[in-house]
Amino acid sequence: MALTDISVIVPVLDEAPNIAPLSGQLRDALEPVCESYEIIFVAGGSTDGTEERVLEERVADSRIKLLWLSRNFGHQAAITAGMDFASGRAVITMDGDLQHPPALLPELIELWRKGYQVVTTRRVSTAQAGALRRLFSTWFYKLFDAVSGLKLEDGSADFRLLDRSAVDALKGFPERARFFRGLVQWIGFEQTSVSYTADPRLAGSSKYSAGKLIKFGLLATLSFSATPLYLVAVAGFLIAGLSFLYGTYAVVAKFVMDANPAGWASLLAVLAFLGGVQLISLGVVGAYIARIYEETKGRPPYLVNKQYGLPEASLPDVPASLQREQLEHP
Repeated sequence: MALTDISVIVPVLDEAPNIAPLSGQLRDALEPVCESYEIIFVAGGSTDGTEERVLEERVADSRIKLLWLSRNFGHQAAITAGMDFASGRAVITMDGDLQHPPALLPELIELWRKGYQVVTTRRVSTAQAGALRRLFSTWFYKLFDAVSGLKLEDGSADFRLLDRSAVDALKGFPERARFFRGLVQWIGFEQTSVSYTADPRLAGSSKYSAGKLIKFGLLATLSFSATPLYLVAVAGFLIAGLSFLYGTYAVVAKFVMDANPAGWASLLAVLAFLGGVQLISLGVVGAYIARIYEETKGRPPYLVNKQYGLPEASLPDVPASLQREQLEHP
């Protein structure tokens, strides 16, 4: 595969109104600083005409390409798919809602040319973000840093530049469920970070509901730490110790002080507490078992339905019969 200078990967889901303005801003940002580049939109499951809008842009500019998945496999899977097909010596990933400013790309590229292999970004503020969402983000990064041993800055996003060496390292990872913000920190390499202010979303609405954000946070934690399992074990030892002390007190009170401990209310409270701890423990263990179950099934992280302007790629264990290629769009 002949390498281009820069590949930009843009996962999109029902972002039809944003395709044309985003494409224009990307061209304005890249043309002065790149000898060659490609813009790869990765989509699947859109119902608002996103595919047609991308192909309209491709008619005018063949550097715009489309990877159409068989359905929506999620944001992280879309990034994985884009990396598998990208041919750039450096690969930039960003969202398609224009909250990741294309005007920042020349700065990312300049830092890459200075020798940095990973250039991450940090969102310092977000227009339209509510207080609850900001609070969840802040506490998630604090919790993740505490349990994973990695350092993720508050406001980290899937807006980054990766050198080809970093991309190849990530492509070699076997896991299907991926949290790229953590993986990029885990691989190391020469890294630096750039701060930005997110603009308001141009059109449409966020695809991350509160439930999806919580699920995403749990996936990230389970992917990078077994600390919750250890906390369950510690809680078990503490409760066992307290139970032993209470039992000792009951025996001493009965046979030494000739007194009976407090009655049914305290006993029921203890039993209810223990039952709750057991259910929580089962839930934590069950979450890890579910992750093991998903990984051992060996299903591919995505399936390609159509591709426009993209060569064959080295796909991750996807049966050839499931990969239906599409001829170049005229």
